[in-house]
Amino acid sequence: MRTEVINGQGQIWVRVDREINDRGFFNNMDDRPVKSKEWKPYEIAETIYVDAKGFVSGAFLVGEGKVWVDNFTLEIEENEFWQKVLLLNSSFEQKNPEGWSTASGRYKFETVKDSGTDGQQALLISDNSSYEVIESLFHEKPVFGSYFSKSIVNGHSCVVPKVLLGNDRQIYSAANATQLLQLLKKINDNTPEIIVTTMFMLGKISDDNSEYVKPKKGKRGCGDHWHSSFN
Repeated sequence: MRTEVINGQGQIWVRVDREINDRGFFNNMDDRPVKSKEWKPYEIAETIYVDAKGFVSGAFLVGEGKVWVDNFTLEIEENEFWQKVLLLNSSFEQKNPEGWSTASGRYKFETVKDSGTDGQQALLISDNSSYEVIESLFHEKPVFGSYFSKSIVNGHSCVVPKVLLGNDRQIYSAANATQLLQLLKKINDNTPEIIVTTMFMLGKISDDNSEYVKPKKGKRGCGDHWHSSFN
């Protein structure tokens, strides 16, 4: 298996069913997901109950990105020798992933050219979702100093700026007394004449407007033996 994931991961899963609908074993590699961009082999191994009646296995993508799978094998140990079990289309050399269930609305399954392991093809699982901005928040791009007001209770109201000063990494630049004074002047020049408490993320202007005062630290509340493998 190899991957190209954005905020996701690839995983193998194996399930062994027993008689009377009991589950004998299940593992989906949730504790060791695959995020490598290089082809690497992965293995799941476990002892099978004597009353096992079914074996199901596969691979899947979690989140966004792509996962390539190839060369799936199943081996059973008998009398200290490993015997390989024949699987249909285990290397995905057929045009379609015949023998494998690929029903999914969100993900796309297809065989693609890839000679990274055995053969000339591999199974590609890719994210099939799409995102679309249905409606813009504002009809036109707001300018600095624009705001909207909202009544709260008992005649009080709040004024919320539509545009925040910042850079490509964070809202507000590093605290600087001169810059904060300039920002305060711009806000005062563009807000209605009501009592407004101005707060800064990084601190506040001292009472004499001469220097930056670092806020005091305080407590913050929080709402206080068989094995199956493939590449």
